[in-house]
Amino acid sequence: MVLADFGNAETEQTTETQVSPSEKPESTTISAASDTSAAGVPQAKSPIKKTESINAAAEGLSNFYASIHGDFEKGDQPRIRRNVVYLPSPKGNLEKLLEDRKMVTRALPKNWRSDKESRPFREGHTLYQKLSEYAHQEGLDVIWWLNRDLIVKHAFRINEDITRTAFQVGMAINGHTDNGVKTYFCHQHRAIVLVEEQMNDYLNRECQLLTSKSGF
Repeated sequence: MVLADFGNAETEQTTETQVSPSEKPESTTISAASDTSAAGVPQAKSPIKKTESINAAAEGLSNFYASIHGDFEKGDQPRIRRNVVYLPSPKGNLEKLLEDRKMVTRALPKNWRSDKESRPFREGHTLYQKLSEYAHQEGLDVIWWLNRDLIVKHAFRINEDITRTAFQVGMAINGHTDNGVKTYFCHQHRAIVLVEEQMNDYLNRECQLLTSKSGF
């Protein structure tokens, strides 16, 4: 399994777009200096086709984040720069969110593991998008308590169970956050939580921290 190097700076001019759920694809403005979109997907040389493809990618991300966060406040929309999606900082109380979920969720066994599968992460999608998709297939939710996401630049696969897959996704985005990332499996909540590395008594008490030596 090979993880793409998401963090390498590109030599071309910075490409940036603002992802806004309320904007139509035609109104998305992106300045690009090469034949590669903000999503890292090679584009045809025709300016019209390039614009249509970039707008479609931005609209897809816009719809995805809006379905999770709802409408963003003006000036607080996600932004894309060199394959990094800059998200608004998470709002609310993570402990309360997990406790509420615990009350209405049937717990999994503490040592539960999914089947091992080869799960593709294709260019143009984000890590959060694909991890959420694969987790849902296993009856889990992903709580992405981060203000960064990454667009896949080079396709790759992770041939692991879903918790190991989540751990490796956390490792991939670790260097793009201010404090690093910790990934937890919360069996009582049927959830995978990715959070910036910091002391969190609730997660340490209620969930299992995934590490390279944790057996997951």
